[in-house]
Amino acid sequence: METTTENKKIKFNLSIKVFNRILYCIIVFLCLGYFLCMNDISVKGFKLNELKKAKEKIIIDNNDYELEIMSLKSYNSLSKKANDLNLVKVDKINYIDGASLVAVKK
Repeated sequence: METTTENKKIKFNLSIKVFNRILYCIIVFLCLGYFLCMNDISVKGFKLNELKKAKEKIIIDNNDYELEIMSLKSYNSLSKKANDLNLVKVDKINYIDGASLVAVKK
């Protein structure tokens, strides 16, 4: 009887050792996966910050370009260009009084 009890104890001890090794391997792989995922997330965070900075720079550049476009289209710029082209300046403008002139459908 003692041999069967000892055999059972040995088998139980072996199964516990195997279970512990399997559990240890699972824990190691889960920790490794966790660290890899956290590394990936932190790298993506840095890339996101770089893209946000690039976006802000593009917005600032776009605003600068819009201001430059507005200044080029401004009245002063147009009048300077008109003078450069030797256009004739209008001295007097005659407006038509539209109150007395009305088109009538007959």
